[in-house]
Amino acid sequence: MNQSNQSLISDINNSVDSYSIVYVSLQFFGILTNLINIIIFSNSKLKDPSYKFTLALSINSFINLIIGAFRIFISCGPPCSKNRASIYGQIYLLFIDDFLTSSLNMNATLIEIYLSLQRLMLIMNRPVLQKVSAVIFVPILAAISVVIYIPIIFIKTIYPIESSNSSSVTYGLRINDFGSSTFGKALPTALTLIRIILVIGVIFVVNLITSYKFKKYMDKKHSITNVKKVVPFSTSIKTSNEMKTNNEISLIGKKNFEKKNKNLNNSELKTRIKITLMMLIKSFSFILGTVPFAVYYILTNYVDRATLLKMIITSVITMISSQALDFFIYFIFNNVFRSVAIDLFKSILKM
Repeated sequence: MNQSNQSLISDINNSVDSYSIVYVSLQFFGILTNLINIIIFSNSKLKDPSYKFTLALSINSFINLIIGAFRIFISCGPPCSKNRASIYGQIYLLFIDDFLTSSLNMNATLIEIYLSLQRLMLIMNRPVLQKVSAVIFVPILAAISVVIYIPIIFIKTIYPIESSNSSSVTYGLRINDFGSSTFGKALPTALTLIRIILVIGVIFVVNLITSYKFKKYMDKKHSITNVKKVVPFSTSIKTSNEMKTNNEISLIGKKNFEKKNKNLNNSELKTRIKITLMMLIKSFSFILGTVPFAVYYILTNYVDRATLLKMIITSVITMISSQALDFFIYFIFNNVFRSVAIDLFKSILKM
């Protein structure tokens, strides 16, 4: 979240209650679906190396959604005013809700970039990224994401608020000298713009190229399999009966081949459609879940609070919905994932 999120949340009163219900419901729905994703992608049946990165992406979303679920204890209006004003509430807002979630979002973006490039390399018959170990590479991406967002911590300061009406001390967040500087003001916007560029300029474009390359590959394969199989006649002198027999065998073989070929082509066509749709829908889902929230992040300091409140509600709901919908995308377009998921649900029902 951005510099004025704390003061914005402080200004939201009873009007946030209905939003809180939708917000919490989506959070827990997203937590549940990502937990299922984690269980399924941990299954030994999903042996493809890319599934390890998808598992990391699901864990990333799971942690992000859990952090977001705890936000309700601070932003639920007047009942949460004591939590919001405590030192723990301010630590949560600064170090977890702001810094950690920003790092997790960047980490998700970097993993998505890797997966997009990996698919493209496979289509181009250059499976170099297949050899990359998720156990080593994912922590490196996480470390890069954390380092990128460390400056965010130093933009705001937790300070005590003394009240003449009460002996207890409350706490708040305020922008410090570094945050008030030109560089400090530009930093959150610059980091968000970088992420938008990575999402739209890299992930979306790479997925479009991948879809195009995959279509060309399948079209080429389709044309090859459609080549008529020629059964040559023997060059030796044959009787008319032998020639007739060979012609009949040739015709039967040709029909069987074409029938088998037709089934193969139908199967490949379905695979092409499913994989292409999965790549595009997953890409669009990630973009739609990222861009609105990123735009809100940039415009925080430039629009009025009423508009900002509408933006944050819309963007957060969109982002959470995107993270929660991953399960359904995998379930619809990935046969192995669907098989493991069905087995999992059956075992749960038998308990």
